[in-house]
Amino acid sequence: MKRGFLTAIEAPPEKATLDDLGAGLKSYNDRFTGSSEAAEFVVTLRDADGKFLGGIYCDLYWQALFVKWVWLDESLRKTGLGTKLMRDAEAEGQRRGAKMTHLDTFSFQARGFYEKLGYRVFGTLDYPGTDFQRHYMTKTL
Repeated sequence: MKRGFLTAIEAPPEKATLDDLGAGLKSYNDRFTGSSEAAEFVVTLRDADGKFLGGIYCDLYWQALFVKWVWLDESLRKTGLGTKLMRDAEAEGQRRGAKMTHLDTFSFQARGFYEKLGYRVFGTLDYPGTDFQRHYMTKTL
Protein backbone atom coordinates (compact mmCIF):
# COMPACT_ATOMS: atom_id res chain seq x y z
CA MET A 1 0.00 0.00 0.00
CA LYS A 2 1.16 3.53 -0.72
CA ARG A 3 2.65 5.51 2.09
CA GLY A 4 0.20 7.91 3.79
CA PHE A 5 -2.88 5.70 3.54
CA LEU A 6 -4.28 3.76 6.45
CA THR A 7 -6.96 1.13 6.67
CA ALA A 8 -8.89 0.58 9.87
CA ILE A 9 -11.60 -1.68 11.23
CA GLU A 10 -14.46 0.01 13.08
CA ALA A 11 -16.62 -2.41 15.01
CA PRO A 12 -19.22 -1.18 15.46
CA PRO A 13 -18.90 1.46 12.73
CA GLU A 14 -19.17 5.11 13.70
CA LYS A 15 -22.18 7.02 12.38
CA ALA A 16 -19.91 9.60 10.73
CA THR A 17 -18.09 6.83 8.86
CA LEU A 18 -21.37 5.37 7.62
CA ASP A 19 -22.51 8.85 6.56
CA ASP A 20 -19.26 9.38 4.61
CA LEU A 21 -19.51 5.95 2.99
CA GLY A 22 -23.14 6.52 1.99
CA ALA A 23 -22.42 10.00 0.61
CA GLY A 24 -19.53 8.70 -1.49
CA LEU A 25 -21.58 5.84 -2.90
CA LYS A 26 -24.55 8.12 -3.62
CA SER A 27 -22.33 10.63 -5.41
CA TYR A 28 -20.90 7.88 -7.62
CA ASN A 29 -24.30 6.29 -8.35
CA ASP A 30 -25.92 9.64 -9.17
CA ARG A 31 -23.49 10.07 -12.07
CA PHE A 32 -25.14 7.07 -13.74
CA THR A 33 -28.73 7.24 -12.51
CA GLY A 34 -29.39 10.91 -11.98
CA SER A 35 -29.97 12.27 -8.52
CA SER A 36 -32.32 10.18 -6.44
CA GLU A 37 -33.14 10.87 -2.84
CA ALA A 38 -34.02 7.79 -0.82
CA ALA A 39 -37.09 8.10 1.38
CA GLU A 40 -37.39 5.93 4.46
CA PHE A 41 -40.59 5.19 6.32
CA VAL A 42 -41.92 2.74 8.89
CA VAL A 43 -45.38 1.22 9.18
CA THR A 44 -46.06 0.27 12.81
CA LEU A 45 -48.57 -1.71 14.83
CA ARG A 46 -49.22 -0.75 18.45
CA ASP A 47 -51.85 -1.71 21.01
CA ALA A 48 -54.19 0.80 22.66
CA ASP A 49 -51.53 1.50 25.32
CA GLY A 50 -48.90 2.30 22.70
CA LYS A 51 -46.92 -0.94 23.10
CA PHE A 52 -44.99 -1.74 19.91
CA LEU A 53 -46.21 -5.03 18.43
CA GLY A 54 -44.69 -4.97 14.98
CA GLY A 55 -43.66 -2.98 12.00
CA ILE A 56 -42.09 -2.71 8.59
CA TYR A 57 -39.05 -0.54 7.80
CA CYS A 58 -38.90 0.55 4.15
CA ASP A 59 -36.54 2.42 1.86
CA LEU A 60 -37.74 3.91 -1.43
CA TYR A 61 -35.46 4.85 -4.31
CA TRP A 62 -35.56 4.71 -8.13
CA GLN A 63 -39.31 3.88 -8.02
CA ALA A 64 -38.51 0.73 -6.04
CA LEU A 65 -39.71 -0.02 -2.53
CA PHE A 66 -37.18 -2.02 -0.53
CA VAL A 67 -38.71 -3.76 2.48
CA LYS A 68 -35.72 -3.84 4.84
CA TRP A 69 -37.15 -5.25 8.07
CA VAL A 70 -40.45 -6.91 8.94
CA TRP A 71 -41.37 -8.09 12.41
CA LEU A 72 -44.66 -8.96 14.07
CA ASP A 73 -45.10 -10.23 17.61
CA GLU A 74 -45.50 -14.03 17.45
CA SER A 75 -48.84 -13.91 19.27
CA LEU A 76 -50.29 -11.87 16.39
CA ARG A 77 -49.05 -13.95 13.48
CA LYS A 78 -51.68 -15.65 11.28
CA THR A 79 -54.28 -13.04 12.31
CA GLY A 80 -54.17 -10.96 9.12
CA LEU A 81 -52.21 -8.15 10.77
CA GLY A 82 -48.99 -9.02 8.93
CA THR A 83 -50.86 -8.83 5.63
CA LYS A 84 -52.36 -5.49 6.68
CA LEU A 85 -48.91 -4.10 7.53
CA MET A 86 -47.50 -5.27 4.18
CA ARG A 87 -50.45 -3.86 2.22
CA ASP A 88 -50.08 -0.53 4.06
CA ALA A 89 -46.34 -0.43 3.28
CA GLU A 90 -46.95 -1.25 -0.39
CA ALA A 91 -49.70 1.38 -0.63
CA GLU A 92 -47.44 4.03 0.92
CA GLY A 93 -44.68 3.03 -1.48
CA GLN A 94 -47.05 3.40 -4.43
CA ARG A 95 -48.25 6.76 -3.11
CA ARG A 96 -44.60 7.84 -3.17
CA GLY A 97 -44.10 6.58 -6.74
CA ALA A 98 -42.93 2.96 -6.34
CA LYS A 99 -43.62 0.67 -9.30
CA MET A 100 -42.13 -2.46 -7.72
CA THR A 101 -41.01 -3.79 -4.37
CA HIS A 102 -38.29 -6.19 -3.26
CA LEU A 103 -37.15 -7.84 -0.06
CA ASP A 104 -35.17 -10.78 1.24
CA THR A 105 -36.07 -13.45 3.74
CA PHE A 106 -34.34 -16.49 5.20
CA SER A 107 -35.72 -19.98 4.66
CA PHE A 108 -36.62 -20.15 8.38
CA GLN A 109 -38.60 -16.90 8.17
CA ALA A 110 -41.54 -15.98 5.95
CA ARG A 111 -41.04 -16.99 2.31
CA GLY A 112 -44.51 -18.58 2.11
CA PHE A 113 -46.13 -15.48 3.60
CA TYR A 114 -44.58 -13.26 0.95
CA GLU A 115 -45.47 -15.68 -1.85
CA LYS A 116 -49.14 -15.52 -0.74
CA LEU A 117 -48.87 -11.74 -1.16
CA GLY A 118 -47.67 -12.12 -4.76
CA TYR A 119 -43.90 -11.99 -4.32
CA ARG A 120 -41.70 -14.31 -6.36
CA VAL A 121 -38.15 -15.52 -5.72
CA PHE A 122 -35.58 -14.18 -8.17
CA GLY A 123 -32.49 -15.46 -6.39
CA THR A 124 -31.38 -17.72 -3.58
CA LEU A 125 -28.15 -17.69 -1.61
CA ASP A 126 -26.99 -20.79 0.28
CA TYR A 127 -25.05 -20.05 3.45
CA PRO A 128 -21.97 -22.27 3.81
CA GLY A 129 -22.04 -24.67 6.74
CA THR A 130 -25.76 -24.17 7.39
CA ASP A 131 -28.98 -25.73 6.21
CA PHE A 132 -30.69 -22.41 5.42
CA GLN A 133 -30.90 -20.05 2.48
CA ARG A 134 -31.63 -16.38 1.88
CA HIS A 135 -34.35 -15.79 -0.71
CA TYR A 136 -34.50 -12.55 -2.71
CA MET A 137 -38.05 -11.70 -3.75
CA THR A 138 -39.83 -9.09 -5.87
CA LYS A 139 -43.31 -7.97 -6.81
CA THR A 140 -44.70 -5.47 -9.30
CA LEU A 141 -46.93 -2.88 -7.67
